Parts: sequence; C-alpha cells; structure tokens
Amino acid sequence: MGAFGIGNGKVFTLMGLNLPLNTFHNMTGPTYSHPFFGDEWIELKIGKEKVNLPKQWIWQVRGAGVVITKEIDDNVELYTVNFAPPDLEAIVRVIIIRNISDNIINDLSLSCKLFGDKEERGGELLQRRGERLLFLGCLDKDSYIKEGDLIIPLGNIKKEEEKLTIHYLCLNKKEKEKIKIIKILNRERLKLLEKTKNYWEDWLSHSLKVISPDEKVNDLIEGMKIALKIQQMSSGAQTPVVKYADRSHDRENVNISRFLLTVGKYNDVKEIIQFCYKVAIKTGKVLNSQDILTNIDNLPPEPDWSKVPLDNINNDYHTAERPSWTILQFYWYYKYTNDLELIKKCYPYLKRNLTGQEVSEDFLLPFHGDEMYQATFPFYVSKVSLSKMYSADSSFTFVAAAEGMQEIAQACGELKDSIKFKELANKVRTSAEKYYWQEDLGFYAPAMLKDSKELIKRPFSDINLKPIWTGYIKDLSRARRNLLELMKILSMPDGTLKMAEFADVYHGQIPGLFLYNLAYLDHPYAETAFNSFNFIADPAGQFSEAHGNNHLSVCMNTDPSGFKKEDARRFGPWEGSVNAYSIVYYLTGIRIDAQKNELYLLPHLPNNWDKLQVKNCYIRENPVEFTVSELDGERVYLIENKGEESVFVNLTVSLKKAEVKELLINDKKQDINSFTIENEWGCLRIKDIKMQVMSHSKMKVKVKFLKMD
Repeated sequence: MGAFGIGNGKVFTLMGLNLPLNTFHNMTGPTYSHPFFGDEWIELKIGKEKVNLPKQWIWQVRGAGVVITKEIDDNVELYTVNFAPPDLEAIVRVIIIRNISDNIINDLSLSCKLFGDKEERGGELLQRRGERLLFLGCLDKDSYIKEGDLIIPLGNIKKEEEKLTIHYLCLNKKEKEKIKIIKILNRERLKLLEKTKNYWEDWLSHSLKVISPDEKVNDLIEGMKIALKIQQMSSGAQTPVVKYADRSHDRENVNISRFLLTVGKYNDVKEIIQFCYKVAIKTGKVLNSQDILTNIDNLPPEPDWSKVPLDNINNDYHTAERPSWTILQFYWYYKYTNDLELIKKCYPYLKRNLTGQEVSEDFLLPFHGDEMYQATFPFYVSKVSLSKMYSADSSFTFVAAAEGMQEIAQACGELKDSIKFKELANKVRTSAEKYYWQEDLGFYAPAMLKDSKELIKRPFSDINLKPIWTGYIKDLSRARRNLLELMKILSMPDGTLKMAEFADVYHGQIPGLFLYNLAYLDHPYAETAFNSFNFIADPAGQFSEAHGNNHLSVCMNTDPSGFKKEDARRFGPWEGSVNAYSIVYYLTGIRIDAQKNELYLLPHLPNNWDKLQVKNCYIRENPVEFTVSELDGERVYLIENKGEESVFVNLTVSLKKAEVKELLINDKKQDINSFTIENEWGCLRIKDIKMQVMSHSKMKVKVKFLKMD
C-alpha cells in the first residue's frame, strides 16, 4: 500500500501503512521530532465484540491535504475524514458510521486505541515523549476511558441512519495549550474542515498545475506538492518525517527546492534555504545537516564566514559535494526569482561553501561520506570505502556550483570573485574530463582510487546520471555517449535503469534522474521511462528510498511504538521530489530565467495524448498558461501571458518520425530554415522559436507535419 500524509508544519502523521487503514502512524508534534508517538486507530464494536470490517479503502481529497478512509462489512460503513487544521497543534478525525443493513444495530461504540504507555487524564488519554504531550479525546461529552482505550458510545442505529462524532489528538508541550485548542475545536467543529480545505485550495491555486489526459499523472504532481508542504515545519525547516526526522539535509533539500521552484512555490523554497543559512549563523558552523529544532530567532552577528567550520568538523565526512548542493539550491532560487537581495545577503556564506571544499592539487575532490549511496556504491561497485577514493560526483557538482557562483558573484558586483570562480570551475572540469572520462568505454568512471589513481570503471547510475542533472555537462556528444552506454549496460526491458550491474536494489531517485537525462537530450526512450512510473510509484503516488529490481519497496518495516528509527521510508520527499520534478520537466521542458524574464519550453505529448495544458507557470510575478494539442498532422502551441509584464518564450518543437510541412506563428507562415533544425534518434526538433508575449496577450505556434513510417 501507499502512504498519505497529514500535517500543517506543527503536527504530522502518516496513514495507509497499517491495518486498519485508519491508523495514524509516525505521529509527531508540536515539532517534527523523533521519537514519534504510538500508533492510534479506531475499532468498531457491537456490545463487547469487535466488528471485522474486511473491505477497506483510503484516498486523499483532490486539492486538499485531507485523507479519507472507508471500511465496510455487510451491515455497516465506517468513514473517517482526517486532517490537520491550519496553525493548530491538533489532528482531527471526523468519524461517520452508517447502518447499511435492514435491521437496527444496537449498542454500537467506537474504541480509540493508542499503542504504548499512556495515562488517563480527565476523560482523555495522555502519552508523553519527553516534554512533548499527546492528548487523545472526543468532542462528545459521553465518551470515557476504559481499559486504556477511549470509548465513544453510539447507541442504537436504525436502517440507513448515520451518526457522526469528532475525536482529536492534541500535540503540544503544555496542558494549558491543549485547553485552548479544545475550546477552538468545540467552537469550530466541522468549520475546521472547511478552513483546511480552503487553505489547501488557496496554496495550490498559486502553483503550476498540469492538466493531462492521465489523471494519475495530474494527481501525482499535485500530491507531491502537498506531501512536501506538510513535511516543512513552520520555521521553514524541511525534514522527512520518517527515519531521518530531526534533521534538515541540504543534499536532499536541493531536490525538494528544485521541484517547488518549477511549480512556482518560491516563498516555500526561500524559507527552506534561509532556515539552513540562519542555523549556520546561530551555530557558527555549516554541517551536513541541520537540527530542525534550532531556534533561529534573535540571531547573533554573522560570523567571519572565511573561518567557519564546514562538514569535515566531523571526522566521518569530507567537505565536498554537500556544499555544492547548498550553492545550487540558492543559485536555482535566484534563476527562478531574480531575488538578488537574498543572494547578496548570503553571498559570504555561499562563497565559503565553495572555497572551503577539499580540492586536491590535481583539482580532484573526495566523496563527502554521507551520499545516499554511501553503502551501496562500495558494496556493488568499488569494493573499497568511499574515504579511499576521489569522486566524479563531487567534481560534477562542484563545477556546476562554481559556475553558478561565477554568475552570482557578477550579479553581486564581486567581479574578482567571478573570474576566480570561473577559473576554478574550468580547472576542476578539465581534471574531471582528464581522469574520469573513459574514451574506450564511452562513459564517465564514477570514482578513482586516491593512492594509485586507478579508475573504478564500472558504471553507477547515481553518479553517471549526474553530469546532466547538475548542469555540469557542456560537451553534448559526451553527454549522449555517457547516457547511451549506461543504458546498454544497466537498462531493464521495462524502461527502468539498474543502479549497478550486479545490484538487486536501486535508490528511489534513479527513475527520476534517468527520465531527466533522457528528456534533456530529447531521447525518444523518455516516453518508456515516463511510463515506468506506473509501477514505480506506489498507489498513493509516493516513492520509497529503495526498491528491489521488481520495483517493490524494500523499506517495509513499521514500528507502532514510534521509538525505533524504522525502515518505513515509503513517504520519501527526497526521492519523490526528484521523480515529480523530472515528470514535469519531461512533459513541459520548463526552464525559467527570471533575470531575462524568459521561459524555455520543450513539451511532449506521450502515449498519443492529444492535449496537455499547464496553468500558473510563474515567471517572476507573471502567470503564464500554455496548451499543446495535436490533431490530424497539426501540432498547436497556445501561450497566454496573464501577467503585467511581457515575457520572452523560447520554444522547441519535438516531433517523432515526422517531416515538417509548414510553421506558422499567429497564423503567419515562417521560413522554416530560419530556425535550428535537428534530426536525431528519429526525433525532429525545431529549436529557438523565440517570441515576446506581451502582457495579457496570446501567441500561437502551429506546426503542420507529415508522419513518417
């Protein structure tokens, strides 16, 4: 089964991982901290006997972070509507019971169970996790505690009659805070559900919306937005509320930020990157991950960033790779928003993350030591520890970050730094090409032994897909060869890519990295990789940290107590954001350069789709909509600027096995030879169709083509 999350930045829980499906798992609040509270679930009883409800469903309401469960037998239906009201330290469960039999059901009750140690406190159950408290209660005054359970009597229910009750879980640190919350719950009741729905509708309405013929695709993209938002604390800290709760990791935040930037949630990204920056000011060091409970109020004066310790303050880690992801997070934010004010403020911090990395005399970099593949790469490929090798991955990310810093430094007026960063990027790139490129094999070696300079020659997807993913690649001929040779060795017939030749598992982000590489090169196999998400994503549209080659999650253990740092990493924001971003990129080709007020598009219509519509694509403050449609040998692109500024659009048309007969812009015939035309892998591309779309106006591009066999 898949998992659905419920949260509001203060409280969080998962549903769908346990039976009954109404079980709350990984409950935490009023901060996203571990250990979690024990599982909580409800059972239906007639008299003293538990009612078995064998048929169960769970789903998330479209356009809202609200989860509904349904359980039935031949006599009764039990529904739960579960949500976290905005800004309230509580999870609310509306319970509806309906008699679907022909008879009266007598002496019906609900038993609310909380796993683990608890105590009775005035008609409620209380569970403690250090200073954090969970109060389980019901708004019905006739509920009571019996044998460690909260009992909600329902009495007799006639045929087709329904009864509704509301129970709550308050998660806070002081009992007097709970009393205030109960007053709000009693006063607002079902109005809180409406407020929650309105909150999500408003938040989602200001984000990119993909409307395709495949509802699963639309739901996956929308569901990922919600999944990421509910795992962001009100402080801005982003953390996976599973095994790795308590820490915010820049290495993974960069993927979350990249997806959120593409869907237009710029302020959410600003909060994520500012949190880690402020923690560095507060603690005087920049580490691999940040404590999400760090109080970032009343910050001290900024430190001398040139002397601030980085990752290698911990002897297990090197200062490489992670600092580059931190820079790229800010750089991509700048490209999407043109927010130079924040970039200038954080410039010394960003500079330290680049210049503080461990670059050897040969301009090589080590592994960091905490990469997602820290265990799998040595096991399946290198047979030696990461600490004994130089990392191609660290070089790829460093070059991308240094080139980003070159642009940032120039924008900030730091011209000497800009020249220095460009030189540094060139030297590391030259070294990477010299040492890691294998001309005879046609792909990059993922690593090299430090002592002997012997290459680790066998490919590894997590690393070999990074030259394109990071933006490192400049030589497209090598990019093509690297990917094509990787596919020859690691491709599986169903459109997926193995992690390594002899690996029986793969990391959950590899499908997204693979799709992005294919889409970037406009390779026709991207459609097959795109379709593989039908069986890689779980039924809830989420992704696991690790999958077997049968594509099932290998992270299956769940701990009802909440104390263990379990392996149930099936609600992965790191993996999910990579995969969702790559799906959006494949379908749209969206890239945004806010400095130029320019939108780049390379849309695709997979699986013979006749139409794709995208709404709320924000270029600065300007919402742009575009539609791609195809019928009877005509591909039409309609672009509408709904903003107050003109927007520049650079469109690439991609057609499979086609010959172009005519190209028209706003119904005016164009000289096809005035554009860049490429034929590759059976794909015809018309590049650099450049248009200025004025405020509140539309542009139409029509391509008439002939399908070739």
